[in-house]
Amino acid sequence: MIELKARLGAILTIVLFAVPAHPVRADNGEIARAELVSGVTVDGDLSDWPAHLVRYPIGRLQGEHDGDDDFDASVRVGYDTSDGYLYVAVEVIDDIHVVGRDDLPFDQQDACIFYVDATHSPRGSGAPGYIVAGEEEHIWPASSVVRANGQVVRGAWDPLVERSTWDDADKAVLRTKGKTIYEFRARIGPGLSAGKSYGLDLIVIDLDAPEGPRDTTYSSWGPDLAKTGRAGHCGDVWTAPPSVKMGVLRGIWRWDENGENRPNIPVVRIASIQDPELWYQAHTDESGQYQVELPVGEYIVTCPFPILGDPYHVKGIVIADDIAVRAEVREGMTTQAHPLVLTTAPDLDLMQDRGVLFDFDENTAAEVDQFVKATMEHFHIPGASVALVVDRKLVYHKAFGVKNAYTQEPVEDTTLFEAASITKIVFAFAVHRLAERGVIDLDAPLHEILPFESAAGDERVKLLTARLILSHQTGLPNWGSKFAFDPGTGFSYSGTAFQYLARVVEHVTGEPLEETLMREVQIPMGFAYNTHFSASEELIAVTAHGHDGILPYSSHPPARIGVAHSMYTEAEALSHFMTGLMERKGLRSETYEEMLRFTTESDPPNTYEAVPWPSGFGLGFSMMESPYGKVYGHGGNNGSFHGLFEIYDEHDIGFIAFANNEKGWTFTELLRKFLITGKDK
Repeated sequence: MIELKARLGAILTIVLFAVPAHPVRADNGEIARAELVSGVTVDGDLSDWPAHLVRYPIGRLQGEHDGDDDFDASVRVGYDTSDGYLYVAVEVIDDIHVVGRDDLPFDQQDACIFYVDATHSPRGSGAPGYIVAGEEEHIWPASSVVRANGQVVRGAWDPLVERSTWDDADKAVLRTKGKTIYEFRARIGPGLSAGKSYGLDLIVIDLDAPEGPRDTTYSSWGPDLAKTGRAGHCGDVWTAPPSVKMGVLRGIWRWDENGENRPNIPVVRIASIQDPELWYQAHTDESGQYQVELPVGEYIVTCPFPILGDPYHVKGIVIADDIAVRAEVREGMTTQAHPLVLTTAPDLDLMQDRGVLFDFDENTAAEVDQFVKATMEHFHIPGASVALVVDRKLVYHKAFGVKNAYTQEPVEDTTLFEAASITKIVFAFAVHRLAERGVIDLDAPLHEILPFESAAGDERVKLLTARLILSHQTGLPNWGSKFAFDPGTGFSYSGTAFQYLARVVEHVTGEPLEETLMREVQIPMGFAYNTHFSASEELIAVTAHGHDGILPYSSHPPARIGVAHSMYTEAEALSHFMTGLMERKGLRSETYEEMLRFTTESDPPNTYEAVPWPSGFGLGFSMMESPYGKVYGHGGNNGSFHGLFEIYDEHDIGFIAFANNEKGWTFTELLRKFLITGKDK
């Protein structure tokens, strides 16, 4: 054993066992070896492929099959430096082959989707999906969504994906005797060479019962099916130099003594020291062990996840004692790496005794800057937008970070974030404006105006009113149409109910909802700019990308407004809505009193970990009874975006914060503590 141990970025040399290396293939094929090929013609005939190439199983099945005669699939990979192409051959055994059906869309027929990530960036580059269905070919960039009006709205995190076309690829399909061969090549370009890694993945689509109930099965090579939805979902393929020498790397990761009850880390990242462009992610088993066959060389083993936990309990991940793991893979040997020991980063300690928003001055702005930047860095929040209101005036607004962690495009003052459920309070304000003029009655049965077809089979639908919907007392779930209890007898937060009320509003006004919101809320409250509710090229151009950790998602605004969730805005624009509410603009005083009365208590009590105050709802607005008096506003959570809009009524202060990360709730909660409660609350 040779062991070298030091701190502050030190490297651990590993233990070498002189035992023969055996071929190690992940059972789902996350890592594949591409070998040099030449003279291959893309025609569906694989006789010009080298016979010795490894076949990797395409084995992640989603659905039922009758056995190997019904479905079995494998893939081989080659590369040719003379023409700069990566070659892929997929063989599918399938007793039923369904293509060319005019009555079925192409994505409900037998097909193969090839994903190629030529950049293969550790920051999460994208991969276009080349779809082959019989003679048809389509391309599915991670950026494209075809809307109902035929408009294609693009929101790629990777500009190269945006420009992908079939000019960069070729395909052929050959069907014989129960076997389908998909042959494919994608142009990598002059940079294609031996000893590099690229992203590659496949999904085989199999329609089992075309004449009966459609049982479509998706079988993928690497993990996850949503490969175009966000970055980093492809497996790894590396271009093996001729006569490459191989060894096996085996290791384990574990938490240190501070990591009890922490979740498993599903993969480790293994990067070549000699060539940073050669890196892989190896999956670990339940005990934390990994094993993979690699080219001879020196590697660093790290954890690719900078944070862990659900959105409400987030911890940063660091290597214990700053000791990284270095492994030297030798020919024909199994290398046992030293354990990769992980720990959670210490909590930030930036809180003051008292919330800084109560005594805001010129120095406070610098303190807020410091806190926001440090918190974003600690929790790897890519971008944020923050606005502070004191004495009914905007006193602070800043944009922070990047809208896209891959491209590093900065967040600007005009960058928009998904406001998620904060949309509800804008819609609720419009409903109250309409109610004041008698356009809608808050207590009239809505089914008499417009039936709620999804719940038409339940008589309780006749009890629904705008008041019950705005106060979340419908008995309907957040998304669904099955009543859990009688309307008016309890609390049930429901986006579905808000969407129903939106259809009623559209019916009684006779105009699109976005026109209603512009006239009733945005114009009178002063934020008719930097705010959108549905997809457009203009919106995509200024929208931040949501993130899973540091990996960006595509930006996919909905085709149609969703009053429960689809507002896109930024903190400065929405601050005008906040100051208007504080000034009691746009509605009669008695309407404000009714709208902001604590009407519904959450059941069970909806308390925040940072500030455990009794909470519930008024009419559209979330309410809290705090030591600082009444608090009203709303939070927002669309998964990869989080936001918080809160007004402290008795003090005429408030704040708005948006973050483009699925762990962004931690950021907004800590910001509330810094601004309002201080360290002791």
